[in-house]
Amino acid sequence: MSQDATKILAFPIFRKYWLYHSWTEAAAHAAQSALKKDWRKGVNMEEKLSLLGQQLSNKVYEKLLAQWRDLQAAKQGSIKHWLYRLAQGVRSREEPEETFLKGVPVDPGRLEIIYPSDFHPKYVRRRMKKLLKEQQKRLTRRMWSWGLACIPLIPLLATPVPNLPLYYAGYKVYSARTALTGCKTLADMWSHQDTDEMQRLKSQLTTLQDSGVVFPEDSWPTRLLRSHPRYLAILENIEGRVQRYYHKREPRQLIPLLVPSSSLNSIVLREDRMRKPISDEEALSIGKEFNAPALFEHVARARRSVVGSAFPVDIV
Repeated sequence: MSQDATKILAFPIFRKYWLYHSWTEAAAHAAQSALKKDWRKGVNMEEKLSLLGQQLSNKVYEKLLAQWRDLQAAKQGSIKHWLYRLAQGVRSREEPEETFLKGVPVDPGRLEIIYPSDFHPKYVRRRMKKLLKEQQKRLTRRMWSWGLACIPLIPLLATPVPNLPLYYAGYKVYSARTALTGCKTLADMWSHQDTDEMQRLKSQLTTLQDSGVVFPEDSWPTRLLRSHPRYLAILENIEGRVQRYYHKREPRQLIPLLVPSSSLNSIVLREDRMRKPISDEEALSIGKEFNAPALFEHVARARRSVVGSAFPVDIV
């Protein structure tokens, strides 16, 4: 496995609720940092505006981060230390889906999605696509809402007094923007797979047509062969994005790799998940098996959001 691989664990927590947990090797984080460039170097107006917005928000975040570190260094019993503990409580209540998407880098390199072998890969892909569509709308609304809430609080950064509302709103904006970036990255990668499959299907249909097969005039094979507008957007979506976002890498490198795991399947046990939520012992076993950092805390938070803190041992 390459050092810049990004992994995603996908498995059911309880009944129809799935957990997605992502992490990336250090080399990928370094590559992500290297992608930052001045907004003036954008290839078009849209990219320049995007880079400018990122740089402005990063400056605000750096200021907030400096004051956050000041809270971390505060003495126990002080007001600043109390504010720091309060902020930690806020972070612990973050939605599991947002935590997952924040772990996806801008340039994930090779992406592997590990799932229990009992499930069909198309089912896993369909679930993730649905999640990304829902989260993209939710995170966009959240980012703009908290961004507007930050505006009247920004002048208070010049004062030495800790500004708790701005810390909270600023963190929410940064968290939502980071998760939204991960969401768009994954959505683009799945779109690349759709394009790849559609192009291969069109090639197969062309071969059949050349061999003498005649398709009905109003059938979907005929519309696909004639590049009907419904299919044209999928067939042509890869060229521009590869040049613009992925630095001329081969399109096939941008397609997620679905990896069925029998070891994950033996721990998760599909039938058991219909009766009871995943246990601490099972979460620890998964984290140890795949060397997944912070998985235990992520599972505990996701389980709490589904069945509560005092989850039942068994449900008939």
